[in-house]
Amino acid sequence: MFHVTPTTDSVVSLIRSQYQLNSKQALVIRALFNRILHPILINTSKDQFLLYLGGVGGVGKTYLMKAFLFGLSIVEKQEGVLLTASTGAAAANIGGSTYHSALALYGNQPVRPATKLRLAHKRIFIVDEVSMVS
Repeated sequence: MFHVTPTTDSVVSLIRSQYQLNSKQALVIRALFNRILHPILINTSKDQFLLYLGGVGGVGKTYLMKAFLFGLSIVEKQEGVLLTASTGAAAANIGGSTYHSALALYGNQPVRPATKLRLAHKRIFIVDEVSMVS
């Protein structure tokens, strides 16, 4: 979509043109796209960017995630996302799959090499409805 390198401001502006975000939601989107557009080398687990969005039902967690996914499509990075949820219904609501299916978690079986290869290019792991994960 971009013919030049997008800026965080331009991506956030495009997202906000399609999604009405409050100031806190816009702040989260800005932080995420700062990290995506200006990545750092991850040498250890301490270098990871981990974000937890919590709150009671209806506060806009899934809405914010959909705005984020829209932004990823703008910068053509949506293929790097593993979009999951804890239940089939929640996964269908976001266009993802259950985390068990996506990660090929079947009891105590080791992860297959084919699964590792399929997941190797994923840079963002999203679990919606994480409160239902035990």
